[in-house]
Amino acid sequence: MSTCYRPEGCGSLYTERSRNIFSFFRKRKVRLTAVFLAILVIMAAISQYGDADIDYPWVSSGPQDVTISKGQDEDIGITDSIEKVAVHIKKSVENQTDSLKEKAFEYSNTGGQKNHASIKETIKDVVDKVANGTGKASTDATSKKKDAYVHSLKDTKGNVIIDEIPAYSGESYCILNKNIPDLDLSDASKGAFKRFSKLDKLGRTGTAYACIGKESLPEDERGEIGMVKPSGWIQNKYAGVVEGNYLYNRCHLIAYCLSGENANPQNLITGTRQLNSGNDALKIGDGMLTFETKTVQYIERTGNHVLYKVTPLYDEEDLLTYGVMMEAESVEDNGKGICFSVFIYNAQEGVSISYETGDNRLDVNK
Repeated sequence: MSTCYRPEGCGSLYTERSRNIFSFFRKRKVRLTAVFLAILVIMAAISQYGDADIDYPWVSSGPQDVTISKGQDEDIGITDSIEKVAVHIKKSVENQTDSLKEKAFEYSNTGGQKNHASIKETIKDVVDKVANGTGKASTDATSKKKDAYVHSLKDTKGNVIIDEIPAYSGESYCILNKNIPDLDLSDASKGAFKRFSKLDKLGRTGTAYACIGKESLPEDERGEIGMVKPSGWIQNKYAGVVEGNYLYNRCHLIAYCLSGENANPQNLITGTRQLNSGNDALKIGDGMLTFETKTVQYIERTGNHVLYKVTPLYDEEDLLTYGVMMEAESVEDNGKGICFSVFIYNAQEGVSISYETGDNRLDVNK
């Protein structure tokens, strides 16, 4: 006859049902106490060492800084890897501890007649995850990772320019390489220039690169550009959702105010109103216009030159660019006046967009 031990001083706290529950677990040799002690030790260690300065990619806290590889594989730092593993284990344990509590409660309220198999399965899942990262929570983490990032954005020549970038989540842009452009100031040794890429086989616009000075700035008013229809141009009207009503603009890579280039198909992309000029109604600023304005004001004020490069980036053979990489650096003062490297999303709040074709519809979830 098995004996159910009761701690001294607990009195009526241990009811007949409680004794039945403990007897149930003892009979099946399930060592819940050992499992929970292991969980507490792991959580305490992670709480002490694993949470410092960790960024959760699905939590938006302003423009993020993304390091890009320019097509080369980069090893993840060992510290960063350890932190990510620690966070994963902690989340797995926390989630499964809650699950154990719920199942134990349900068990006690049904007289131990249901869910004992589920309890054993959940315990096994916790142990598996702590040991080697398997089980349901690891699948969930992978899904979040996939949803939180976009991978392998390419230029029109097929070069991977950004290996991984946060998916659009409401912020108009993110910072690349700590805001340091990958430009060679010696390119400006011969003065102002403008270089545009030929459209690729899909009719997509490629990189535009220029050295801009006062001599580059236009004197005439901008003309019509409506005859140009860049790749992915499927225009629709969203009154009350998009400022100006129409979703797409013909966006200049090198702004007209900087280059005098107007209806040049090699300098125009299909871009959302938000990409082009931000979204004042939702206080989502910093579209391309923000960086263009900073640049032209600097040139007008100082008379200096600026190296300026804009690269539309695509996912495989999508017709619509996912966004543009904008880089600029002032020449005469070695970047003290103008220096930025950003990625601006080709997105529009309230509208769902297919980058494969440019097709779009009202986002019913917004």
